[in-house]
Amino acid sequence: QFLYFIGGMVVQTSDDLKFIKGGRLSIICLRQGKEVEKVEKDPSFLSNESVVKASSMDAVTFQANVVFKVSLDFRKSLPCLPDSVREATDWTLVSTTGAYAVFNRTEERLILQMCTVSTRSNVRQMEQPVNLVLTWDDDDWVVERCTH
Repeated sequence: QFLYFIGGMVVQTSDDLKFIKGGRLSIICLRQGKEVEKVEKDPSFLSNESVVKASSMDAVTFQANVVFKVSLDFRKSLPCLPDSVREATDWTLVSTTGAYAVFNRTEERLILQMCTVSTRSNVRQMEQPVNLVLTWDDDDWVVERCTH
């Protein structure tokens, strides 16, 4: 495991993702057919009935039509895969649905699994889905852990 101290936040990564220096939750939205409704991304979304599937003492699960998008910053620019819209990039946007997300009430962490790149520029190291753990840092959800 690699640990990076970024702006007061330690980011843990697996060896193969050590190029990631941090990230933030960019958007939460509800997808209803072709309609997309943006949802507040502060902790109030954890009690939003249109987003939450179930809530218990330990966890909050989400509706399958909820989409979480997270921007990940790289330590340096990396070459993009062929057919990308750019030659190199130092960030990417990944997304997952509510079916692969849970909020752990005990640890106060948002866990996003099966996150895949959702931009038209991808790097070889991000071809496989990643799992993210985010924590609330007073004004934003920040990535605490990123693993395959």
